[in-house]
Amino acid sequence: MGWYSDHSAEWKKKSKIIYIAVIIFILIVSCLIGGGSSEDNWETEDAGRYAYNATKDFVMNSLKSPSTAQFPGYSDAGVKVLRKINTQQYVITGYVDAQNSFGGTVRTRYAATVEQTAYRKWKLLSMDWL
Repeated sequence: MGWYSDHSAEWKKKSKIIYIAVIIFILIVSCLIGGGSSEDNWETEDAGRYAYNATKDFVMNSLKSPSTAQFPGYSDAGVKVLRKINTQQYVITGYVDAQNSFGGTVRTRYAATVEQTAYRKWKLLSMDWL
């Protein structure tokens, strides 16, 4: 009985090691074959969140006091991000709360169109204060 139980315990240990090795191998292969990185297919991915963040940078650059800027979150009801069909152009409407020249905080609405020109590179096409 001793030989059988020792052999069974050893077999269970080896089985676990083999099982873990197979899982790791599958994960590595799936990462390598998984269709490339986002950097490779940036022209087709929906980059709405990145477009919104880029737009916030463009808006901040035009404020009198950019350090006081407060933007709503991407999912806020006051933010709309629309992607133009078959392009990497996005129209973003939103608002920013920031201090004006007199030191008072005001909420200003804006509409901007941005275009992704390369992986995480954005160009401002237009911006209007509403």
